[in-house]
Amino acid sequence: MSPKLLIVTPNSFVHAYGGILYLADALWQQGVKIRLLGAVQREYAHLIPQRPYPVVNLAQLPFSRIPKIRLLVWTARIMREGLRSHAHLLFNDFDYFRQAVWLKRLRPKAKLIHYATELL
Repeated sequence: MSPKLLIVTPNSFVHAYGGILYLADALWQQGVKIRLLGAVQREYAHLIPQRPYPVVNLAQLPFSRIPKIRLLVWTARIMREGLRSHAHLLFNDFDYFRQAVWLKRLRPKAKLIHYATELL
């Protein structure tokens, strides 16, 4: 059984921001089952179907254009994806650190990877 990995990034990854796109592609080629969650700008959304693995564009979720509830909608989707799959978790940057901690507490056997693209 090949390993599964849920990648969550607040950044647009379609232009290989911080290596997320390269990392996901390389892991996919190594046999890791990837599922990627990230916010992609509307002008680059046409590039998503070219990925061989499933991608959830957080920016296209219902109510995502309403700033006051966007974070709630995105958090709910991240939690749902993280709880329903038996995948390990890779979070990029600190934007969803709270969700990463919640998921790790709820799924202690899952490996949690924090992939820092830029060190402060």
